[in-house]
Amino acid sequence: TATTNAVSNLPPYFSVIYAQRKTSQTTLINAEERPVPLAPTITQAEALSTTSIRWNFTDNSTDEDGFKVYDSDNNLMATCEGADLTYCDETGLSTNTQYTRKVVAYNANGDSDYSENASRYTLMSVPTISYGGNKTDASIDLQSSEAINSSQMYFDCTGEGCDSGINEWVSATVDSATGLTSNSAYDFRVKSRNGDNIETAYSIPVNIYTLASVPTISLEALGPSSISVSSSLSGLGQGSSALYFDCTGTNCDEGINEWITTENDTVTGLSPNTEYTFAVKARNYDGTETLYSATQSIYTLSDTPILTAGTITSTQIGLTSSLANIALGTSGLYFDCTGEGCDSGIN
Repeated sequence: TATTNAVSNLPPYFSVIYAQRKTSQTTLINAEERPVPLAPTITQAEALSTTSIRWNFTDNSTDEDGFKVYDSDNNLMATCEGADLTYCDETGLSTNTQYTRKVVAYNANGDSDYSENASRYTLMSVPTISYGGNKTDASIDLQSSEAINSSQMYFDCTGEGCDSGINEWVSATVDSATGLTSNSAYDFRVKSRNGDNIETAYSIPVNIYTLASVPTISLEALGPSSISVSSSLSGLGQGSSALYFDCTGTNCDEGINEWITTENDTVTGLSPNTEYTFAVKARNYDGTETLYSATQSIYTLSDTPILTAGTITSTQIGLTSSLANIALGTSGLYFDCTGEGCDSGIN
């Protein structure tokens, strides 16, 4: 018994049974077919994970012992034993990487012809998200974990009205949400997709606050020695959110110069009819401070003056009083007679 080879004129994979006869006898050759399986038909593959792909196929044979998966260079990549299989799984692959494979059926007589090729990307891992390192009172930069083989990212805000600048697939690991409200908390998440556009689940969200806006300051003179300072801040009192009022001069910070969680404060211990200049800054929930506001100036009120009579004659009375900083601005004294016909020279 022998197996035919390439130079035989008999079909391949035949067993030939022969016997040596005498010269006077004829030679009898019987050929018995021992076929290999028919080639399977490969169908659409399925990415099972970041490291494995299921190569699906249709079994076209009835006498196979199993199936083998080969790459484009005819290297054996996986073997799956058993008849009537419809897939063979390949493991140990790389994330978001495209693989091209073909399948054969095999039995004791050998391998079938190759199937057609099929290609598939492995899946992407669920990415992570973090603060991108830059934010303002209206925007936040976002950062995802590293992209693999040009995978794309999709950044999302879980709330309402906070998706401006994001909510689109980008071929980058950074994006910026814009149009946000100052000193407000936002929850962001990210997902990825592989080369076949198969998406991952969303990441665990990250909570980030915008910065506070630089506040403005309002002033009101309450008396000769006190001034009311006021401002506003969105989210005031939440977390570390607070306002800080400051006098730009000296000896004018009594009652202020501390972080407070109310919109108003009172400066005390001031001098009458004296100009003072103030500014305010804010900090957000995370304790990040703004710059100081533009300054505003105001005068304290004057003290009620004390009237003193001076020289008195038969037709006139000298009047005297005092006023701090009388020469500044519109500062002045106003003398008045409470009776009738006595305002000549005054009023």
